[in-house]
Amino acid sequence: MKFAAIITTLSLLSLTFLWAVRAQGIANVSLSAIPASPTEGEMVSVAALPFGFDPTRSAFQWFRDGALQGTASGIGNDVFRFAAGPLGTTTKIRVLVKTEQNETASAEVSITTQELLLSWEANTFVPPTYAGRALPVAKSFVRVFPAITPRTAKGQTLFYRWFLDDEAVLSASGVNRSSFVFRPTLAIGDAHTVRLELSTPDGTIFARAQTTVPVRSPEVFLYPLRNPERLLPAEQSVDALELAPGEKISLLAVPYFFSVSDLASLSFTWRLEGEVLPATSVRPNAILITAPPDIRRGAALDLFLSVVKNGDPLERAGKVIPLRIK
Repeated sequence: MKFAAIITTLSLLSLTFLWAVRAQGIANVSLSAIPASPTEGEMVSVAALPFGFDPTRSAFQWFRDGALQGTASGIGNDVFRFAAGPLGTTTKIRVLVKTEQNETASAEVSITTQELLLSWEANTFVPPTYAGRALPVAKSFVRVFPAITPRTAKGQTLFYRWFLDDEAVLSASGVNRSSFVFRPTLAIGDAHTVRLELSTPDGTIFARAQTTVPVRSPEVFLYPLRNPERLLPAEQSVDALELAPGEKISLLAVPYFFSVSDLASLSFTWRLEGEVLPATSVRPNAILITAPPDIRRGAALDLFLSVVKNGDPLERAGKVIPLRIK
């Protein structure tokens, strides 16, 4: 009986405690920002994380740097979105919540625009249908630049100091020198490191950023032509061919990453088992292959393609395609 009485007493005390806490109000809220360190102009989502109340029945008032954001406020509006300010800007977001039970809760978060990203582009040749980035090769030009033009909250003039492989490039540095152009000199497979330091007129380092620029070699891919007259290639390139004796196939060579602006600056040489094949009269990168009519089935031949930049025999790409007679 004493044991039961003790449990009853404890239960009553627990209920009294919970009632007291409820009477004082237990609503609480915290804020989560994504991304926490945005780039300039990037959209930031600040979400109110509720505790002890239903957000769909509660009124949210959002403040940005102390100013009420009326259009973003309202019942159930538990997310506030805004565009990050200039590099180095700190934005204070505050939320005031009034719950269905007339309890209040508030929270605040500060978001600083602090990430500076560098991008780069190379002037190498890619086909019009290529959706990727043109990659640099030796003797091509590479331009490095901030992905978003940086600016300070006060609109101060910025001094750009560029570094290539940890060496300061004074000729490319200066006020508002927002891009840096260089030619790769490293071996194929290596990568240059480009660094940027931004400083304000008083010499204060405002931001730093770094990127790597890989050095690649030119490439060439072969595509069967679905329509030889219109030079319409298939969607997939080929690494091997199978032809019956006397069968014909039209192929299109598509070069990538040569330091040229058009196909006329390249020479294409086709060989079948060492014998030079004449290119088509339509385009030098197209070829008509005919398997020997009297060759035995099961024979294996090699089709070789060489692509060379005119005037620079060191800039080249090659392809060997096994040809099996079926």
